[in-house]
Amino acid sequence: MATTPDEHEVGIDDLLVEMLRRRDVPCPVCRYNLRNLTSSVCPECGHRLTLRVGSVDPPFGALLLLLTPMLMTAGVALFFGVARIFVAPPVVPLWGFQLIWVSGFLEALAVLVINRKQATFLRRSKLVRVLLTGFVWAVNVAIFVVAIVYGL
Repeated sequence: MATTPDEHEVGIDDLLVEMLRRRDVPCPVCRYNLRNLTSSVCPECGHRLTLRVGSVDPPFGALLLLLTPMLMTAGVALFFGVARIFVAPPVVPLWGFQLIWVSGFLEALAVLVINRKQATFLRRSKLVRVLLTGFVWAVNVAIFVVAIVYGL
């Protein structure tokens, strides 16, 4: 026999109240101590509380390590793009600058996509995450080396 969403929520609310009966746990919104809570609503701020299951050690460090070089390249590209607006463009095209600018724009788009699909990345095995992160770092180092060689 399936339970309705209301019956399920009542069960979760009861579990939440029971769990907080003898524990000092702060409200995630206002930090009020929820010990002896009688309902699933914080008595201080009125925020509705819920009981959830989460990972003990989510691999967000891997996601941050993946996004760091991409954000760095996008930031450098933005800096150079703004600087070129206020400085007269060079007579000879600087291929290194153009490489940084184009790759920075593409990597900014990639960061937006990865941010929206971060759960997909975090579900991958540790080996896949490490290989992908290493690849992204290698590509970004190569971009900067080529940009320096061809001039900024």
